[in-house]
Amino acid sequence: MALLAGWLPAAFAADIGQVKTAKGPVTIERGGQSLPVTVGMRVQTSDVVKTGANASVGITMVDDTLLSAGPNSILSLDRCEYDPTTSKGRFDTSLKTGSLAVVSGRIASNRPRP
Repeated sequence: MALLAGWLPAAFAADIGQVKTAKGPVTIERGGQSLPVTVGMRVQTSDVVKTGANASVGITMVDDTLLSAGPNSILSLDRCEYDPTTSKGRFDTSLKTGSLAVVSGRIASNRPRP
């Protein structure tokens, strides 16, 4: 039982957000597999989110950043580090094609203003 308890936190630590909305064909490429997206599905670092021609997806990240990808989008969730105690961290994503709307969360609210 101790082995299982030690393994579980590492598995949950990989979750960096959750799918809140999905319309049309949306998939996540993870570990060489293409997974169909469902509302409530957790996203992880290194996931690549792909939307079809008439599709869209909305994702809420762990710091409450909101991502909305439109049709024919390929969005890579490259890096997410977040400390909920200090609200500090780093979030890197790349949009290979398509459209993306972002409402920044707690990480961005802690950045110094120029």
